[in-house]
Amino acid sequence: MEDLKAEKKKLDKAVDANNAEGMLKSLQTLSKAKITFEQIRDSKVGKTVGKLRKHSDKEIQELSSRLVSEWKKIVEAPKESDDKKRKTDSPSTPIKKQKKEEEEPKRRPPRSTGDGDVRAKTRELLQSALGAKKEQGILPRN
Repeated sequence: MEDLKAEKKKLDKAVDANNAEGMLKSLQTLSKAKITFEQIRDSKVGKTVGKLRKHSDKEIQELSSRLVSEWKKIVEAPKESDDKKRKTDSPSTPIKKQKKEEEEPKRRPPRSTGDGDVRAKTRELLQSALGAKKEQGILPRN
């Protein structure tokens, strides 16, 4: 891991100095190194190498692109194993049904449109059922 961090520092210095030779040397060293998912994630070397895919030097573009595609395979491998694990450890509910339930928003009752006709009618019915009169003000009006 320390070697990777040191190589990333060298690469960063070469990028800052726009030293194509230094960048190529660092990229070649990185391409020969055995790198794990955790090392890629922790060192953040992928960001630096990824930016070099747009470099003006064709050789730097090709080497950095190759490295990024190799590292993507390494990064995606743990995700695939997690997906397989989830499928075997999943509850009895089918995955498609779970996804549909997650995607489907909870339905809310429709909002009242209009000027409160339903509310007024409800108030009127309640008042008549209770035997109250509007003039007496037994029930407050809102």
